[in-house]
Amino acid sequence: MVRSVILRLGLVMLCAAGGSAQAAGEDEASAAWLARLQPYVIGAGRPGHNPDKHLVPAAAQEKDEMQRRLGLYAEAAAALAEFRQAAPGDLADDELKQAAALLQTALSQFEASCRRQAEQDLRDADAAIGRMEQLARAQGAKVAAKEPFSFLDREQLAHAQAVVDRSAGLFRPGDQHMASLNRRLMGLKRADAKWRAARIDETRLQPDVYIGDDAEALKKSAEGCVLRAQPGVQVLKTALITPDWEQESVMEWTDAESMALRHRVTRSLTAQVAGKRHADLRLYTVMVSQDLGAGGWGSVYGQVMFTDAILAANAQ
Repeated sequence: MVRSVILRLGLVMLCAAGGSAQAAGEDEASAAWLARLQPYVIGAGRPGHNPDKHLVPAAAQEKDEMQRRLGLYAEAAAALAEFRQAAPGDLADDELKQAAALLQTALSQFEASCRRQAEQDLRDADAAIGRMEQLARAQGAKVAAKEPFSFLDREQLAHAQAVVDRSAGLFRPGDQHMASLNRRLMGLKRADAKWRAARIDETRLQPDVYIGDDAEALKKSAEGCVLRAQPGVQVLKTALITPDWEQESVMEWTDAESMALRHRVTRSLTAQVAGKRHADLRLYTVMVSQDLGAGGWGSVYGQVMFTDAILAANAQ
């Protein structure tokens, strides 16, 4: 009898000890998740605020600050996804549940702000394209009247294209506004190329200024981009005409259903490829790019931005 009572008491004590250990483990796990998630939502002026970790739930106009916030967004979104995958559920204490809810709200607000900024960027690009179209009509009239005329500013064209491309990731595939902007840009590029062909002697291969260790590989990638766009081209000479990479951060949907956003970091530089196909000599301006992944910079890909007729003497 006494032995039986002692055994029962021992079992009760073991269960209590096990429960205490489990509770301690759960508390420790909650504390670890709280330490990871909470810094993103502790705003300025509050105890524990860390300006290097706090995610301001709004897009920024200044480029470097926007890239910083995009990086924090990606980091915070990944942390919250891991938290949900771990599924602490009811084991999370109230403080941790509140931190997770606040972080979800901050992420959603940041995404909405990025979409609004993309829409504003497109309105600005639309206005810039309109101004270039007005200039193109004026120059077209001069060309028709055989009067002196000016080329379009290719930096403005490239900038408008970059804004459209950067914003495209936040719109559904087949969006009609995006399609219209790209058609208008293509029309401007064709008109500009036609006028430059009329003054072909002014078109020249620019100096080779990039001196990175990967220069030769980048030139081969630019040439490959041209050959895919224009099979059969004989490459005469290639130059990297920007001195260094330009990096930018982009927000884009990860799927066709527009259900999840991701942060993409891309760096780009400009190449020119002089090529000959039969008797036709052309200068191809190519944007070569790389995306940043978990293992570093990925493979190089490219896009032909402009194609111009060129004289053999100017392709050296």
